[in-house]
Amino acid sequence: MAFCPFTIPTTPSFAKIFALAAAAIGVVASGAPAQTPLLTLSPVGTPVEDEDVDVNVSGVFVAGVMFLGGVSAAERPSLSAEVPASWAGNDICVEANSLDGVYASTYRYAIEEEALLDNGEPFQGGLVVFSYPTRFQELVGGAPGEDFGVRVSRGDCASVREEFLVSSWNRDVTEAPQKVMLQLNSLGADRLAIFLGDDPHAPAIECDPTEAGRARAFDRVCEIPLSMIPSFPIDVEIMAVRAGVRDPARRITLVAQ
Repeated sequence: MAFCPFTIPTTPSFAKIFALAAAAIGVVASGAPAQTPLLTLSPVGTPVEDEDVDVNVSGVFVAGVMFLGGVSAAERPSLSAEVPASWAGNDICVEANSLDGVYASTYRYAIEEEALLDNGEPFQGGLVVFSYPTRFQELVGGAPGEDFGVRVSRGDCASVREEFLVSSWNRDVTEAPQKVMLQLNSLGADRLAIFLGDDPHAPAIECDPTEAGRARAFDRVCEIPLSMIPSFPIDVEIMAVRAGVRDPARRITLVAQ
C-alpha cells in the first residue's frame, strides 16, 4: 500500500454505538434516566488467572483491541463491548495480559442462541457487560487500558483468531472514545505499521514501541483515530519490516455493533 493521504469519512454509525452505550449505563446527555436494556454475561466455568506469569514479547501476536478516551469507570474492573447479533449462539473468549507480564487471564463467556436482555427482551445485538470476578481486585481494577491488553473474540479460547471485538476496559462508556488501540507483538520486527480497509491509497499508521524495559506481553501500540474508521467491521492489514525486508502481511478484522 502507498504512503499517501486519503479522504476521511464521517462516522455516523459510531455515534449510534456511543448513544446506545451511554443509555445502557443509565446516563444520557440530558441527565434523565435511560431505559435502553443491556445484556450482562457471567463467566462459564472458573476463570484462569495467574500472577508473575512467564510471558514475553515472543508470545501472542494480537494482545489487545480496545477503545481509548474518556475517564475511568466508577466501578472496576469493568469490561463491556457492542456485540453483533450474529455472535449469539457462540462462546466468547476474553484474554487479558498486563504489559509487564505480572498478570494473565482467560475467561470464557457464552451468548445463547435466543439470549434475553436483562429486562427479558430478545438480544438483537448491542451493549454487553462482561462480569469480571477476580482474585486480584487491586491489580486488575487499577489497570488502565494502555498497560493492560484485553482481546475479545468469538469461539473457543484455544482456536486461532483473526476477528476481534473492540471492547472498553475500565473505561466509562458514557463518554465517547476517541481512538481504537491495538496492542501487538512485533515478534522482533524493526518496524510495525497498519493499514485500514481495502483502500490502496490508505496511509500507514505507525505502531509505537511500548516503554523500554516493561514490555513482556506486547511491545507495540497502534492508535487509530475514530475519524479514520467509517464503520465496523473493518479489516486491518498489519505490516512488519525486519532488516529492510517486509514480512507477508497479516490481516485481522475489528468488530463492533
